[in-house]
Amino acid sequence: MPAPPRRRYTSGMKLGIPHIVAGIGGLATFYAIVQDLTTAATPELARSLVIGALASAVVAIACAAWLWFRNKGGLRWVGLAFGGMSIFVLADSTIRLIALMSLT
Repeated sequence: MPAPPRRRYTSGMKLGIPHIVAGIGGLATFYAIVQDLTTAATPELARSLVIGALASAVVAIACAAWLWFRNKGGLRWVGLAFGGMSIFVLADSTIRLIALMSLT
């Protein structure tokens, strides 16, 4: 009698589109926070950092919204976590951009 075929160990979790979107959103959130907290030497550099933080925060919020409305699992809460931080960065960067525009 032949031996039964060996089963390969798999974790059962496949990385798919939601995991990729969560990774992009997390990296965008990190990038937005770093740009928001960086101190600039000149007003021109500060303006470019603020615009970069705004763009990164918008990308992160879009990823968070996609995760929240399209998923039913734990990634929904991951999206909520980095979406909340990105909303803070969006508000802070908007106030900084308004203040920088009033300087020039």
